[in-house]
Amino acid sequence: MTTYFSGNNIRGQVNIGKTASLLLGDKVEFQDVNNTGGPGFNTRYSGMTSIARWVKNTSGGTLVPGHSVTYKANKYGTELGAQSAADVSFHGIIDPDISTATVADDDEFLLFIEGPCLAIVSAAITVDEITSSGSGKVKGVATTEVPSAYALEAGDAKADTNTMRVYLLCESNIELA
Repeated sequence: MTTYFSGNNIRGQVNIGKTASLLLGDKVEFQDVNNTGGPGFNTRYSGMTSIARWVKNTSGGTLVPGHSVTYKANKYGTELGAQSAADVSFHGIIDPDISTATVADDDEFLLFIEGPCLAIVSAAITVDEITSSGSGKVKGVATTEVPSAYALEAGDAKADTNTMRVYLLCESNIELA
């Protein structure tokens, strides 16, 4: 059974408490807002809802907020195995509002899986469909690749570390081993 609860109070957070591991795999939904203004000063991007899962980094290394990732084998929906390889579907985008530069191994946090989200791109994206470019960044899809997301602002990314708003549909592309 999927549990939905308001994610506004845990968005951008890592390891929120001793009982947070009980939330692993739960879905969180919240409005599509720009959180840079702080509490009470958020600007709505759209009327859409974003959905994320509370997950744990068990990759053995650090992960980067805003990067695409894949689940660990046999740990769908709860544990992450690695940043996405090149030209493959990914399972989600690490919460871009996390304030640290990286997320440590064994940390718990939100993984965006559906709806609007900011993602780090590898180059300007001029097409609508998006997949992983390797090292966790996203890129436009070639004709032979399966998209994990769609661009909301195609053409806006200008540099290697720029972010752009994407619309995620990651759980519709999951292939369970």
